[in-house]
Amino acid sequence: MLSDPLYPLHPILNSQALLNAYLSGGSTGILPSWADAKQQVYLAEWRRRPDWPDHLHRKYQDALLGCGVGNQGGPDAGLGNGNAGSSAEGPLAEHLFALFERFHDRYLEWHGLRLCVKRKHFAAWQGELAELSPLPFIAFGLWRRYGRYRDSYAERKAYSQHLEPFRHSLLIGPHSQLLEKLGRERGYNDPHVHLNGTTEADAVWLHALDRYGEFSADLKQQFTSGPDPDALKLNEVQIARELLLQIDVTLTPELLLERIRIARRLRHALCFWAYGHTKSPEALHANKGNTQPNLQTIIAGGWPQGTEQPVWRYHPLRTFGAEPPGASPTMAELAMYIRLYDILGDRRHTLRPQVARALHLYLLILNGTFLPICVQKIAYKGFDQFQKFTVSGARNSVENGYEARFHQIGPKAHADVRIFEGRFAPKADRQKLISLLSKIIKGYRSYLLALENGGAAMGQTPEPLPKDTIELSQKTQGLQLRLTAHFIKKNELRTKMPEREHRFARLRNDLDKQWRHLDFARRTFPAARYFINSIDAASNELHTPPEVFAPLYRCAREAGLSYATYHVGEDFNHLVSGIRAVKEAIEFLDYRPGNRLGHATAIGIAPQLWLERMPQTIHMEKGEWLDNLVFAWSVLRAEPEFHGVVAKAEDEITRLVQQIYVGLKVSDSELLGLVLAGAAPLLHQAWQLRHLDPRYFDDKGPQLGSMSAHERALHIDAKKDAPIAYQVRRFYETPRCVKTSGEKTLIQSDFFPAAALVKMQQVVLQEVCRRKVVIETMLSSNVSISFYRGYGEHHLRRWLGLDPTFKDEPRPTIILASDDPGIFATNIRNEYAHALRLLHKACDVKVGDAEKTLIDLMKNSETYSFREGGTV
Repeated sequence: MLSDPLYPLHPILNSQALLNAYLSGGSTGILPSWADAKQQVYLAEWRRRPDWPDHLHRKYQDALLGCGVGNQGGPDAGLGNGNAGSSAEGPLAEHLFALFERFHDRYLEWHGLRLCVKRKHFAAWQGELAELSPLPFIAFGLWRRYGRYRDSYAERKAYSQHLEPFRHSLLIGPHSQLLEKLGRERGYNDPHVHLNGTTEADAVWLHALDRYGEFSADLKQQFTSGPDPDALKLNEVQIARELLLQIDVTLTPELLLERIRIARRLRHALCFWAYGHTKSPEALHANKGNTQPNLQTIIAGGWPQGTEQPVWRYHPLRTFGAEPPGASPTMAELAMYIRLYDILGDRRHTLRPQVARALHLYLLILNGTFLPICVQKIAYKGFDQFQKFTVSGARNSVENGYEARFHQIGPKAHADVRIFEGRFAPKADRQKLISLLSKIIKGYRSYLLALENGGAAMGQTPEPLPKDTIELSQKTQGLQLRLTAHFIKKNELRTKMPEREHRFARLRNDLDKQWRHLDFARRTFPAARYFINSIDAASNELHTPPEVFAPLYRCAREAGLSYATYHVGEDFNHLVSGIRAVKEAIEFLDYRPGNRLGHATAIGIAPQLWLERMPQTIHMEKGEWLDNLVFAWSVLRAEPEFHGVVAKAEDEITRLVQQIYVGLKVSDSELLGLVLAGAAPLLHQAWQLRHLDPRYFDDKGPQLGSMSAHERALHIDAKKDAPIAYQVRRFYETPRCVKTSGEKTLIQSDFFPAAALVKMQQVVLQEVCRRKVVIETMLSSNVSISFYRGYGEHHLRRWLGLDPTFKDEPRPTIILASDDPGIFATNIRNEYAHALRLLHKACDVKVGDAEKTLIDLMKNSETYSFREGGTV
């Protein structure tokens, strides 16, 4: 039984050093020993806790990594060269089996017929999911409860019912009578899910093994910049390669694919050892002409013949007549592990040494190479890290279709997830957009028909966006799909700006095209109009400010698409930058009651915690820092306790104005006068005009129908009401201002004390509440991306009024969501489980009060879900 939740054991199953030792040993015959495995555990924890003396580490190792069952050869015995029958390999089988047993016993338990995560270790389990696949441990739980997986068809069919709960998903959670009751009675709504990034890592892995040709082609394309790449594509390729280097400094796309090919051969060998060796050679057509497998020939590619074909449309168990009838790929993989545990748990089994070696290497490739390109670790902070997973290419192939994702979220009729608000990125090409929408809606239609017909596949329709999907959706007991078009922020200012061009000129033009095509689809196809009911702007908010999307949101509202949300305050260079961005989103996008904000972490995180986690100084662009100073000045100037901070900010504003606004087209005397009088009021007034579309400064601009006249009217009014501020706003868009404001400056992180930061948060929170704006909160996503080290620090407790540090604050309306279930290894059920654990553990809330809080959150998700058609 694991005794200490902090000491890591996962390096045994995901260490790059062990993996590389295996792969090099394929040619040398020298394979890693159990002592090598223990050393990786020591090194991982030593890096995390260098202040511990070695003897303390060793004692924890002795307690946690005992000798295993039987201890043949001692805990540190060498494990031989991996040849079949090598008795020196015995200890690995002992230790590997014991390791599965320890992980299972620490984290998992049965409640009736459900395998669950132990509630007290749920947060630790969540962290393990970024390090290890849950599949072997779930299989171990099934093996221990139901026994061996037998050969006959009748027995395999009977065993399938035990595997069925894992047909579509492996994301199990803790047992909770309260959550089960609420799921049955009210149902969960997931109001913020990115369709790309939903597929669980194990499904991606099995797809890569079974359809290697598709996977490898997509991965190679993702890592290729093409003959004439733009800066944005080059940046995508660069950060995708950076992710591989974070995993292993030697890892390349080619090496990644080679390891996947080795894993395919290993899986075939494991299935052969589990089943094939008992059958006649004539029955094993896939093994004709092959000798008995061993690790060296498997690694080298010499065994088995015929497994290099790019597509296997079924699990290797089928080759040996051992696949569960009607099984999904996940169920077949579970069956393979369960049979392997029969071998590992039997000391007398002659194949035990080979199986242990091959399984260990198989898991090292899965956990050490593949999982890290699919799931974000909690230690990988910031949206830049998250973005690497979105461009890694790992999910491109498996997520070409959509039906499987709907089954993953709502696996059966009367499931506890009711409303699923999926997000997709509109295309700048009309046909590509229609094709994308067709895939999504047809995938949803297939899902609905499968539920209606007990899982049976149904015929397709030639209609691109079939109208009958609306009726099917209205009467289904499965997921209710709603779609949000999320437009993508881009880092355009890193590229050189042509003369006479304004900020984000290309992105603004792309948004126009995307909107026109989306509007056409909604006007042309009833299914598009029914399902697409809201817009969003997503991706890295450090790249694009809210003002760029203001014309788009006005166009959408004018077209009757009133529901809107916006990713903001999720990641930020300085806390004031994030607070200001939230204010800009609700101000510049003209937020109305029922509109939503995605994340808004900047107005929830405790400023003192943020200050403690930041370095003393930060390099920032002068323009961003100036905007922060002006925003802070506007909030704090009326507060007597912050007069000193305001005076310091005014001095800094004066200094930066003289550096940034060089060449402003007002007379030198006017500019000097503004500086002497204090530039803050003027700059604040100009900042309030950021919602203006700069393409209409010269009375030109794009042709947007009636919206063109509206945009021009906004300019006319601003120029009339605030002529000097209008001129400053206009200069802000020039290449000269972009250059000077993009220069770096070094600032103190604590330029604003914690109390001033709290005040800014509270002012924006008050505005959020006044406008009746709703905040989408995603605990696992925030813990991974933001400055938190665990769920107990999350700001949900502050927003619920349960944090004693923040009393008498405005309390915003909150809804829970999952964000990217595949990348963060979560789902909406588990997000509610994390919230419940936070209420009990960090907030000491009683059971009855916790139930009321969760019911309120569920009611919010019902009340503020985006409805069909898109009109509030």
